[in-house]
Amino acid sequence: MKKINQITVLVSLLLLVGPLNSIYSQEGSFNRDSIEYVIKKDGNLNDVGLPYNKTTDILRTTSPVTVITGEELSRYPTNNLMEALTGLIPGMRILKTNYEPGGSNDVSLLIRGFNYTTIVDGVERSLNNLSPDEVESVSVLRGMSARANYGYPAADGLIVVKTKRGQRGQNEISANVEYGLRAVDQNRIPRWLNAYDYATMFNKAAINDGASPDDPLDLPYSPEYLEGYRTGKNPLKYFDEDLYSQVFNNTMDYKRMNVNYGGGSESTNYFFNLNYFGEGGGYLKHKSTTYDKVSLRSNVDVDINEDFRFSLDALASIEMRKFPLDMGSVWPVLSGYPVNAYPVEIAQDTFGTHPTFSRNPVADLIKRDYRNRLDRSGQVNAGFEYNLGKYIKGLSVDAYLSYDVYNYIEISHKRNFSYAMYEPVWITTPAGTDSMYLIQYGENRPDAGAARTGDRFTSRIGGFVDLNYRNSFGKHEIWSNLNGYLQSITRQGNPIDDRRVNFSYSGNYTFDQKYYLDVIMSLTGHQNIHPDNRFKLFPTVGFGWMLSEEEFIQKISFIDRLKLRASYGTQGFYNSGNPFLYETRWRSYGNTNFEMEPGGSQVVGRQRVYVDHDGNPELGWGTLTEFDAGIDGVFFKEKISIQLDYFNMERTGYILPATVPDIIGLTNFYSNVGAYKYYGVDGSVSYKVNLGDFHYTISFNGGYNNSEVLADNLPTYQYEWLNRIGNPTDAIYGFEAIGLFEDQEDIDGSPLQTYGAVFPGNIKYADLNEDSAVTSNFDQKMIGHSNPRLTYGAQISIGYKNIGLYVMGYGMSRRDVSVQSNNYYHQDGYDKYSEYIMENAWTTDNPDPEALHPRLTTASFRNDNLNSTYWLRNAGFFKIKNVELSYTLPKSVISNFNLSNLKFFVRGANLLTFSEIKELDPENLNLGVNTYPSMRTFTGGVSLNF
Repeated sequence: MKKINQITVLVSLLLLVGPLNSIYSQEGSFNRDSIEYVIKKDGNLNDVGLPYNKTTDILRTTSPVTVITGEELSRYPTNNLMEALTGLIPGMRILKTNYEPGGSNDVSLLIRGFNYTTIVDGVERSLNNLSPDEVESVSVLRGMSARANYGYPAADGLIVVKTKRGQRGQNEISANVEYGLRAVDQNRIPRWLNAYDYATMFNKAAINDGASPDDPLDLPYSPEYLEGYRTGKNPLKYFDEDLYSQVFNNTMDYKRMNVNYGGGSESTNYFFNLNYFGEGGGYLKHKSTTYDKVSLRSNVDVDINEDFRFSLDALASIEMRKFPLDMGSVWPVLSGYPVNAYPVEIAQDTFGTHPTFSRNPVADLIKRDYRNRLDRSGQVNAGFEYNLGKYIKGLSVDAYLSYDVYNYIEISHKRNFSYAMYEPVWITTPAGTDSMYLIQYGENRPDAGAARTGDRFTSRIGGFVDLNYRNSFGKHEIWSNLNGYLQSITRQGNPIDDRRVNFSYSGNYTFDQKYYLDVIMSLTGHQNIHPDNRFKLFPTVGFGWMLSEEEFIQKISFIDRLKLRASYGTQGFYNSGNPFLYETRWRSYGNTNFEMEPGGSQVVGRQRVYVDHDGNPELGWGTLTEFDAGIDGVFFKEKISIQLDYFNMERTGYILPATVPDIIGLTNFYSNVGAYKYYGVDGSVSYKVNLGDFHYTISFNGGYNNSEVLADNLPTYQYEWLNRIGNPTDAIYGFEAIGLFEDQEDIDGSPLQTYGAVFPGNIKYADLNEDSAVTSNFDQKMIGHSNPRLTYGAQISIGYKNIGLYVMGYGMSRRDVSVQSNNYYHQDGYDKYSEYIMENAWTTDNPDPEALHPRLTTASFRNDNLNSTYWLRNAGFFKIKNVELSYTLPKSVISNFNLSNLKFFVRGANLLTFSEIKELDPENLNLGVNTYPSMRTFTGGVSLNF
């Protein structure tokens, strides 16, 4: 009965416009714009992409949206569409996290602090298969009234991508060729100590641990070895191996080529795109690591008659990766093994090793073979649009089916399953000369076979249907649509399909092009919620007021357009990745032996089971409630454009595991107990000037966001600093470091540090509850936050005649990052040392209580390995992210070659960084330490149109 009532509400809302249908109905012909909800009041304004393959004019929106064209995105030398959005969207945080060739998850993106859903041509799809050259526009829908009708996947944020389509009577061929290289940013790579400096610092660490500085026999490295490392006279005895330089070169190639062909006749529009992207060649020594991708897109629209249109879109892409075996295990070796662990190559085809440091990455590259990975993707949209205007003016229906498949296969080709390595051992002969012998580890076992080490298949099928109504009468205009979708995702190895269903009504009423009202009702369902609670209706309203249409504003000459808007709405979300939490589920836990077989000694095994989680049938939807208010303005004859927004969101009913005493007997029990608040401001401003042949545009965007825990699953603690409520959701918790111990007297006079023995130079922590002991139960508090509070971007575009210059910068501030587990900043035991540690570590000859690295040691002090303010760094930065310098040949020159455009360009990415952190890349301090290092990109190319 509950479901029937909810659906009745939706139908009733649609029928509100029913009387208007009968009064104003008249004959109508097919008009694609009417079905897509496109109205052009000003040709300089962008259309906004919406869910269900719809489009609206930006003037009609009642919530903040930002539209970026494919042409803008193509300036960035990357094949990752998300990376190309860097610095262009207010309130969007984008971090480049990896530079691995062909890395598919190398960009982290948040909108107002949240993850996002991406829709491509009306269907939830990854952006990995898209190149900027095939994109018409990207619409980022930050406000609820723009995205609410898509249901719970749009609760966090929505990015809508529309690919290019052919235009009637505009047959055109365009091509782009871009070639260049990625070069390691030498200013942002780890700088490890050579063998002499390493041995010197290791001796200092031993002295810190109690070794006598005056007794060479008490030190790990004797004067002989220090001299041998300094002179390098015998590299087979005094090893000094820079593994990074023996594994990698400093550059890799970059290639991007694209061909578009689009146009249309009286009844058919078509667009075809062929795209190639490649990188990685030349980066690895001894072996090639390459990534190549080819994709083909086809978008075709056919007018069957004046009322009926059919469309068929298809995409096929193939990605080919070739890389050596076990590259993931190379980085811990490069950043962990000391440079004097072993000689990399003792002789031709004879590789060194050490019992403690047994991995030799150079030997792996030479002796072992490749992994080949093949990723294949296919996407199809088939749909129709039917104009019912001959029956009811403004009425139309459209529907489409989608089917996507993705498959990857990874094959490991084995040349040597294992191979022998050797440890050199030096002795002094009775004659007093040095002599070396080798200890062999392992054996040579050739294996020329191949094994399938990865195989995955995913498919998605979806159906979408929309009943649309659009009409105007006098000063009144109504746009409304009733739509719904059903999607099912099947993943190989997962017995449970991911099914999604949503029905919604969207209505927009406009009066006199001054006042806009949006009403959205979303009826959404989730399979992981109990059937009694599975469907729920979520309403949203939005209001816009075009002030510039009012007489009292029109008298102000410098105001071209000015709009106020506000939206308020709710949407459901389901935050747990665990299915069926409303049911009690059991799992197998192996066998237990209970008894002997009669007359024998065989043990009988019985299967064990345990409760995975106790079901909660009352578990329901979480609810996101969002308020947004903003202003859009254009001033001084369109020289200045402004968008500014305030947002406030609350998430209630967040699913969390219950915190209960063990005596109750519950294993895992989940309920809707969490509540969080998110708020902030974001916006953009641009200024453009045309002075004859010279023109320029300066744009700036930024966003500030914060959050607060309103309720959680934790008890209320005795001490206020232990409670999470009131703190940001991205809070970092740990101990408050108050410097390093100066001497034994300082240690004796301080509260007991309960995490092992401490000595001068170890970290001292605050005793927050003043019980004379530092413990995790009482003395940890919020010490920072992981997400930036402020993100901002700036663009400058300058043109003089046919010369163009574009510069884009991006930055973020008030972002804390812990370096406690980063080998470059924190040495532990026998790990290699960095220049940072040599310059900043506490030693007996540098007993600085404010040193940036605690007491150097050859062991490991648990006390210094705790999460604390001592290891936090301000990872804010500003980067020159993208530069393009171009020259477009004059029309008078290229017209003789049947060209409509010919542009030459050079581009660069990640060119310059400003930050408090000078050693590594503040975007990701693990770059070059645990993964591929930060790189700059330099390319050149040509773009032409026929």
